[in-house]
Amino acid sequence: MIRLKGLLFENEANTDSIAWAKKFQTDLGLTPEAAAAMAANIQHESGFIPNRIQGNQFKTGTMADSGKLGYSWAQWTFGPRKKSFRKFVLDKFNTDINKQSATNSHAYAFLKYEVKNYPGFNFNKFKQSTNIESATEQFCLKYEQPGKPALATRIAIAREILNKIKLLNPTQSPKSKQTTPYIDVTYSKDNPPYIDLLKNPRAELIASVIKQSKGIFNDYEAWAEAAFMAIKTNSKYAEVNKSLRQDGIPQDAYEYVKSFMNTGTKYHKQAIDISYKSLR
Repeated sequence: MIRLKGLLFENEANTDSIAWAKKFQTDLGLTPEAAAAMAANIQHESGFIPNRIQGNQFKTGTMADSGKLGYSWAQWTFGPRKKSFRKFVLDKFNTDINKQSATNSHAYAFLKYEVKNYPGFNFNKFKQSTNIESATEQFCLKYEQPGKPALATRIAIAREILNKIKLLNPTQSPKSKQTTPYIDVTYSKDNPPYIDLLKNPRAELIASVIKQSKGIFNDYEAWAEAAFMAIKTNSKYAEVNKSLRQDGIPQDAYEYVKSFMNTGTKYHKQAIDISYKSLR
């Protein structure tokens, strides 16, 4: 039963692999294909389990426990890469993963560092990939370099993740096929919507930012806040409700934003006043 759990983690896309693919896309500036390829390969290697130990059984523990076996997300193996992983986490997090299990924060931080610096892996070329098969193969053979590539399985997982990304991310749909009532616009960390909202606070644009902010972007709380403030400032509450419609039914902007926006001091210097009163 334990091994079955491991197989399921490795050989099919799940909510973790899809969420990480979206994060790779925004954080690292990857195409959807490159993000899906990266996520699929890590899914196949470790199931995104940060303290996963390579072997025939599903094992977890510290890096010391893994001996000469692969460890963590990319199953970094005994030798320079594994030692580099330990040194990186020790320097950056003041944590010795020979004594304490690695976490997702450790694995992701090291992955971001290594993919940009690993000899023989052209990250700049990879990040622009538009072919899911070649991107998956490139990341597997040039970066992970596993003993048994199992490319067919990795590619199947990558295709599944890519399809999920496209379904979840409305900005990937061509305008000609746009069926949602909000504007098909693309924002990134380098192109936030704040200026657009201030210069041109149309209800459709505000609704677009709110809709696309729902879990799509890394800093979506701040983006949702910008859209929300635009509603307050320009008194377009009723118009935004109509533009925010779903399945033909107008949505209440207040309830929509409140459902996913963290209004506490974790993301802001002071708690945001999200209330009906603040909209009037």
